[in-house]
Amino acid sequence: MMLSPDLLEAAGDSVAAVYNDIEARMLTHLVSSLISIENLDQQTATELNLLAQTHTAQLRGYLEDEAELISGEVRATAERLLRASDEDDLKRVGAGSPMWPQQVGATVEGVARILERDNLQMVEGAKQAFLSASIEAVTRVNTGTMTTERALHAAVRKLERGGIPIITYQNRETGTVTVENKVDVAVRRHIRTQIAQDGARMTLERIERDGIDLVEVSSHEDSRPSHAAWQGQVYSLRGEIEIDGHRYRDFYEATRYGQVDGLLGANCRHSFGPYRHGAPRAYEQSPEHPSGLSGAEVYELEQTQRHLERRIREAKREVRGAQQVYEKTGGLESRSALLKAQAKLKTSQSAMRDLIKEANAKAKPGTTVLTRRPNREWAGDMPKGASLKASGRKLDDFLGGAGASGTLKANGISMSAARKAMAEAMAKRGGTASDFAALTTKDQQAIFKSVVSALRNPAKVANAKHAAKTAVDRSARVYGRLEAEHVDKIAQLVGRGATAPARVYLRYENQLNLLDHAHRGTAHFSPRDVGVRINVANTYADARQPSMNTWFHEFGHHIDYLSTGAQDYTAKRAAGTAYGDMYASTKFKGNAFGRTLKAEATAYVDAVHARIKAEAAARLDALDLRRLRDDRMLSDATFQALRHKARLYQRVTSPGFDADGWGMTAEEVAAAKGYKKEIVAAAKKDPQYKEATKKQRAYDEVSREIRGMTDAQKADLSDIFEGATGAKVKGGWGHGKSYWDKGNGALAREAFAEFYSAHISNPEGLAVLRRYLPKSAAIFEDIIDAIEKGAL
Repeated sequence: MMLSPDLLEAAGDSVAAVYNDIEARMLTHLVSSLISIENLDQQTATELNLLAQTHTAQLRGYLEDEAELISGEVRATAERLLRASDEDDLKRVGAGSPMWPQQVGATVEGVARILERDNLQMVEGAKQAFLSASIEAVTRVNTGTMTTERALHAAVRKLERGGIPIITYQNRETGTVTVENKVDVAVRRHIRTQIAQDGARMTLERIERDGIDLVEVSSHEDSRPSHAAWQGQVYSLRGEIEIDGHRYRDFYEATRYGQVDGLLGANCRHSFGPYRHGAPRAYEQSPEHPSGLSGAEVYELEQTQRHLERRIREAKREVRGAQQVYEKTGGLESRSALLKAQAKLKTSQSAMRDLIKEANAKAKPGTTVLTRRPNREWAGDMPKGASLKASGRKLDDFLGGAGASGTLKANGISMSAARKAMAEAMAKRGGTASDFAALTTKDQQAIFKSVVSALRNPAKVANAKHAAKTAVDRSARVYGRLEAEHVDKIAQLVGRGATAPARVYLRYENQLNLLDHAHRGTAHFSPRDVGVRINVANTYADARQPSMNTWFHEFGHHIDYLSTGAQDYTAKRAAGTAYGDMYASTKFKGNAFGRTLKAEATAYVDAVHARIKAEAAARLDALDLRRLRDDRMLSDATFQALRHKARLYQRVTSPGFDADGWGMTAEEVAAAKGYKKEIVAAAKKDPQYKEATKKQRAYDEVSREIRGMTDAQKADLSDIFEGATGAKVKGGWGHGKSYWDKGNGALAREAFAEFYSAHISNPEGLAVLRRYLPKSAAIFEDIIDAIEKGAL
């Protein structure tokens, strides 16, 4: 068996690539389960262990899905390498018949037995990894060292960074794992070892049959020191002998053949083949690398490359997990974690580029030391999520800038007060001050603007006309029939009028009219009666939305109407006032609010639709049929019909593909390269693919996205998106299709009330509105500013 070190090194790559895909699917499933655990702090270790066991069938299913592909890759690898080995032996011996066809079947069976064991160990490794990560998350939450969301982020990082191990020893009584290996590393080693050992046995059988006493051992310039001592030499299989004055050492004693640290032992890339005394030698003991670098230096550079390849695979898995969490929660912490994971991947890839560039700069002209090996950086399919934009500007840098510091000074706000308020605003968004850099420039400006509005000190502002009212007037008529606790809650939420919406509330407080405080129907504002009907007790004790949120919603409508005049609807109409001018929300700049709401919601759906179509097109272009099938964009029947041709196309078009090494003729390669057009055409005809790229899928996806939020987060957004899309988006809250008009007047009025109540009583909902509708949020604040200044 005389195979080149490079052939042996790459022996298990194609099978390992399939296992990397399986690992990616397993991790995606486990992360999804982990971030879906409810009441994380209440879970016991026993409950988590039981949960881990429930994944067994699904994890095994991923392996069963790829069983046929794995078997095919194993057979192709065995045939290619055993044939090359046998042909070299025949060339050295000079005569005989091929032995490799008889050996292939036995080798494939041997590998299958090993992989069957690996599969079981991989499933156990996956469950152990899930259990370890989830227990660690629970512990961190219960000890108070992390919030639930941060603990989940840490658990996902742990799970993705570690990957799924193949457990090779586990105590049956305690369950303690003492030996484990990475999936791709174990698979490569097992396949390389099986083929190398079977090839060696085939060689020894031929040598015995032909009465040959000598073997030549291969060599490579980057051999480890202990193997460099015996590589590239000729040895005797019959003990130490002398022929024509030349002494040949004993093969087994010199090379430790069959021992874990010897020839064909762990991670050994050497091989041997028959040799006749006096024949030309194929190898030398200390070969010089073409680059001119010493073997020791090449070895160290290659080991550094292997280390960076592991780092890149880990980083890719972390990105995939972080994106899952972000897509699930959409929170600021999740966004920040995803940005950090993406930055880590870019850093690792940059380090790889630098290593290869610097290593090759040392080489002789026209030669290289290292080359990029994409298959070794493969960590399964990477998500094709939309790229996130972040300003990267930290909070202190932002506040210290000339623009922000000048605005604070002009509004009588101290730097410390602003920093504290900004940190509180970040907390309401589900993050900390350290996450500020993860926001877009627009989001940073929006937070700053709201903080300035809340902290603005009229007494310290030059030319301030008067100090505003700073507390709820409990004697106001609107509170006459309310319980004390209801008024207390209103007073607590309005506070001292620190925000513009709160100041507007205090300004109109004495004009507010409560028509019915125990209304049995749906709460509403009546422009004909210029007042509100509401069940105050119910909104105070509301279990789905923040306490008194509906109060501020309906009185938001009231203030929207009063700001253009206190007359009732009939009087305004008699005076010739157009309906659109009866409310500040629709009067302001000719209903700019309604138009912007419509445009932003439409643009969001359009962006989702464009992403869906782009993802489908990109996956199809990359022949990523599995993800199309898994995301219900391609039928399973079409997937099964096309998957093998897709795999063959990807193989022949991959960098460094060696047709001879894979045993393919030029005609077969050319035919395989033509498969893509056939595959794409067939996939586009699939009814499921056609349906998946229609706009309805975008409406459905946005609907699911909103429904996945809490009631406090989604109620306002759901209603606005329903109105803006003609009820095509249904997030669980809304007025129904018939409520909305074509001119977006109802949309503007409802959105005004929703933004208004969110500003005063629902910070979670406000954060969501600002994230999805930033331009509309800014216009709402402009309307409030105009109301406050009387500048409508």
